[in-house]
Amino acid sequence: MAYSSKLVLILGLFVLKCAHGDSTCSDVDSQACALMEKSKPDLCNSSIGETACQRYCGMCPLECFTCQDLVQDMSQCINVTTCEPNQTCYTAEIFDFDRSHGFAGGCISKEMCIPHRGELFGRSSSAVQTQCCDTDRCNGPSTTTKTTTTTTTTTYSNYD
Repeated sequence: MAYSSKLVLILGLFVLKCAHGDSTCSDVDSQACALMEKSKPDLCNSSIGETACQRYCGMCPLECFTCQDLVQDMSQCINVTTCEPNQTCYTAEIFDFDRSHGFAGGCISKEMCIPHRGELFGRSSSAVQTQCCDTDRCNGPSTTTKTTTTTTTTTYSNYD
């Protein structure tokens, strides 16, 4: 679709969105928003950008994958939540003292999100690795991989 056709399409959808009072925070067409910004660098400060390209212009609350319980792999973390203002997405890989291993994810306060690798001590001992990110659904399945550990035991006998 040519740029001018996309512009006409997005303007038409903009009018429809305004007429119906759609309150969801989304883009009419993210690709069209990117194309429009190339020719109109102040797109996000215009009424079209504020209405038709809200997510593209960073005007929407952040969306993150969230897990209610510890999961074996972030691909099992399929629920999406909308973060509060001043929150960011996080992923934590947890190795518990009882040898359990899993991932947690969701929204966390930006002040609390300090990338961490190390051991935590308290009622139990755990090793935790955390990562934070600030784009929609950035803490999803592609950011983690399932770890497989192989242990080899060799026993030597002394036959004299």
